Amino acid sequence: MRNKLLASALLAVIISFAAPVAAHAEVYVPQGGCTVNPLAAQAGSSSTLTCTPGTFTPSERVVYTVTGCDQPMVTLDGLRSQPLVKTALANGASDLVVGVPPAAAGVCTIKGVAASRIVTASITVIPLVHTATVLTHPTVLAKTGQDVPFLLGGIGALAVALGAAFLFIARRRRIHG
Repeated sequence: MRNKLLASALLAVIISFAAPVAAHAEVYVPQGGCTVNPLAAQAGSSSTLTCTPGTFTPSERVVYTVTGCDQPMVTLDGLRSQPLVKTALANGASDLVVGVPPAAAGVCTIKGVAASRIVTASITVIPLVHTATVLTHPTVLAKTGQDVPFLLGGIGALAVALGAAFLFIARRRRIHG
């Protein structure tokens, strides 16, 4: 019985050391990548897509398009025409300024298509809020009825105190009187 347990434990140790070797057999994660900053942009502002060196092959043509979030009004590097064709830098990096229209809402999805790779990124658009509410007393909180239990508790405590005082006076009059 002990030999079977020892053999099982040895087999588990061998498998736990062999599994990572199989996972590292080949580099399967492509180099480079793109990030968006800021991830959530206010409508009417802009966000920048930055692709790190190695994302594309050097000096490769990249075709950028945007879908969603009032797409016809989105600007790419200040231009309203889509698709926008840019050339990656000598190190394979690229950047793109995405202008979000003032009436936009939802998610803008940016797609960069090149011969070596396709990248996508998203910008969450925070819509502009137009408020017409005028606050007359911004420092005064609304009455919600929360003070009613405290009021009833105070009245109850006062009634108990008055009752105790009357009993004390009545007892005193009976004794002395």
